[in-house]
Amino acid sequence: MCPKIVLINPPSSPLVNPKQNMPIGLASLASYLQKEGYSVAIKDLVESLHIDGIEEAEFYGIGFTSSQREEVKKIVNYLRQHAPSSKIVGGGIDCTVASSVTAGLFDFIVQGEGEIALTNLFKAGKRAKAKYWKAELADLSDFPVPAYEMLEGYDQIVVQTWRGCPFNCAFCAQRAMWKGKVRYFPLSYVRALAKNLAGKRVALIDEIATLQPNRLKKIARVFSKSQISWWCETRADMTISLQYMQMLKDYGCTEVALGIESGSQRILDAMNKKIKLEDIYRGIEHVKEAGMQLRTYIIRGFPGETEDDWERTLNFLRWAQPDTVRVYRFVPVPGCDVWKYPEKYNCDQSSEEEWCSDGETAFQNETIMQSLRDGG
Repeated sequence: MCPKIVLINPPSSPLVNPKQNMPIGLASLASYLQKEGYSVAIKDLVESLHIDGIEEAEFYGIGFTSSQREEVKKIVNYLRQHAPSSKIVGGGIDCTVASSVTAGLFDFIVQGEGEIALTNLFKAGKRAKAKYWKAELADLSDFPVPAYEMLEGYDQIVVQTWRGCPFNCAFCAQRAMWKGKVRYFPLSYVRALAKNLAGKRVALIDEIATLQPNRLKKIARVFSKSQISWWCETRADMTISLQYMQMLKDYGCTEVALGIESGSQRILDAMNKKIKLEDIYRGIEHVKEAGMQLRTYIIRGFPGETEDDWERTLNFLRWAQPDTVRVYRFVPVPGCDVWKYPEKYNCDQSSEEEWCSDGETAFQNETIMQSLRDGG
């Protein structure tokens, strides 16, 4: 019997390594829908748009971001031709805050968190009259672990132990999805994850892993008992202490990624990062002195950034000597403060469509890393 629901992962943004970008959202949706009694499959197109052979289904669900719009249009056109009686559902940040851009593509649109909204839609069936479906943010305490078994060939397993972010950085759309709230999966959920992922390489993608230091310590212990090697992301002003970083390393953390964004205090203030450069320096010292690898995220081209600001960022990187640098060209993604109030930032909103190509991004990152290696 054909699956009733097929969730589709479109080709990924050229700014990331596709096989490191496991679609944890789709895996979570799949397991939740299975818990509700639905037959679900995932069609993973992350590396290429090979749509042929896609399973037949009553519903197709596609979650996507701005950088994936053109590929999503191709997927929808294919489905309209080959599965004309099926219904297509769109979801993700674009559908939540900029649904007018893509509304014509889909029969139904899910806005915000998808698990409960999709369940309600599927209960109504194909004859559902409303086009837009949304639900209150869910209680995460009874969520099943993601359906990792539906995803193959990834370099690492992506784990999320909470959703949301209390900050409101001007370049980020998180607040549009989570309303500034932070909700936690229970530790029983983490233990179930660890049991299934024993011996694996894990990317802990909680927005600020150290937001609750005692909770992360408990998670680190659980990971350690399952011999999980892992890395995490946090703010540079929330590395807590050298001793805390050393404790994380002892429990299997090998790398910490810090969202530096800029080496210019003026630009950090414009981004509403709520952080001081001296705190960033201190956080980097904690990570490096603890003996873990350092990854830094940088944004190039935020509105108002000058060549002097960029040179300050390069000088900062020369000092930090990170093991990995990821430079992202700024784009006013739907939902972020710059997208909502472009005049406030003197930003041309049309630039949203101007994503870097993979080659440009890789060249920029490799050029910076080579400069750091050469001491330039």
